[in-house]
Amino acid sequence: MTTSIAGAATDVAAGDFNGDGKTDLALAAQYANAVKIALGNGDGTFQPAISYPVTGAALTVVTADANRDGKLDLVVGGGHSSVLLGNGDGIFGTAVAYGIGNRFATVGYFNHDKALDIVAGGGFSAIGVAFGNGDGTFRAPAQYSVGNRIDGFDAADFDNDGHPDLVTGRLLGSSAQLLFLHGTRDGGFVPGIPFGSLAAEFVVAADFNSDGNMDVLAATYDGFGVLTFLGNGDGTFQAAKLTSLTGGDLWPIMGDFNHDGRPDVAVAGADTNKLMILLGNGDGTFQSPITYSTKKTPQSPITSDFNGGGNLDVAVSDNSGSVEVFLGNGDGTLQSSLVTSAPNALYSAAADFNRDGKPDLVVGGQGLKVFFGNGDGTFQTPVTVYTTYGPLSVSDINGDGKIDIVTSADFDGLAVIPGNGDGTFRPAIPVATGDQFAGDLILRDLNGDGLPEAIVSNLSDSFGVLLNATRPR
Repeated sequence: MTTSIAGAATDVAAGDFNGDGKTDLALAAQYANAVKIALGNGDGTFQPAISYPVTGAALTVVTADANRDGKLDLVVGGGHSSVLLGNGDGIFGTAVAYGIGNRFATVGYFNHDKALDIVAGGGFSAIGVAFGNGDGTFRAPAQYSVGNRIDGFDAADFDNDGHPDLVTGRLLGSSAQLLFLHGTRDGGFVPGIPFGSLAAEFVVAADFNSDGNMDVLAATYDGFGVLTFLGNGDGTFQAAKLTSLTGGDLWPIMGDFNHDGRPDVAVAGADTNKLMILLGNGDGTFQSPITYSTKKTPQSPITSDFNGGGNLDVAVSDNSGSVEVFLGNGDGTLQSSLVTSAPNALYSAAADFNRDGKPDLVVGGQGLKVFFGNGDGTFQTPVTVYTTYGPLSVSDINGDGKIDIVTSADFDGLAVIPGNGDGTFRPAIPVATGDQFAGDLILRDLNGDGLPEAIVSNLSDSFGVLLNATRPR
């Protein structure tokens, strides 16, 4: 059966809008700049559609009870995000537009106040979240533009207020620097005080001098090495301590490789085909690097105890079509690498996906593949779990106790791949983020609900925060 709505519909949502027990439809009419309501007759046919204007093109539509009155309302995404409150009789109020969105809008409970919130594509270089007041109105959205280029970033509580903050490298005009952003209780950020004068390719947070304050390590673009900025515990940082290293394109990761309780650093030198171990002195400085040769262009280093020996091991992906695992001796030195074939390996992470007590690998290269560990530093034949790939991270996203995979793939959003806990995975769930958000990705609990949020850059001038819409259990 066909029901004409006189115009193109780009999205549809179903619900009982007039309380008669029959399913009705809401349709986003893109070129009419409207949402259209077609009340159902209960036999698969619908009454003529009633049109409600919205501001800008209507691209997506979702139903929700935005003002908690027991009646379905509409949230329309497109040129703006528009909210239309339902009367419960099939009639909706005038659309109220919010300056958030460019392509889509969806809803969820993103903070602690039990009021429905909106997350929307906020243009070509940002996403935004509009927090609900519980009465059908929403607060102004937060979007985070930091300069004309974003470099690496990491999240930690740098000012000791109990809320994760963010440090990111940025280019502002002709000046390169690091920027501290203060985290708020609801998962938002407020720009703080810039520090350092460098272009930071990667940024890593750790407490290098064991004073209880989080510090920052930044790897430079220009091949000088890594710089450590000790934190003062209030969101400000001391002058940099430089550890000189040869070559550029340095990928650092933290770990305690010699069991002395001091943070060490493993650095993959993509320009020099080297893996370097920097043992920490406990004051933000490091000893001379212990260097190991790798195959071509090592990158994306990860750490785990891959052979159950009680020591931290290091794995690197490389452009020779493999992942190399260097088993640790527990004194800061590493054994010769064990090589696992992984064509076009670019990104990787370690977790126990099948809960057998042996770390597994997920590798992005020719698709996203999981390599189940044998417990000795070698791996089984991989299983493909996603056809595309990008920067990736692993965590329990939905609070079910099973490890999931998140990747910023397809250049227009995230993909969440839920794990079943036995080494199998459910189909990927696409999460729209607006155009071009496919850069670096980290997962952190930003609002204290015990579930991780996604922070992702757009490889340009902005980063987006996707608050976890899973309801805390």
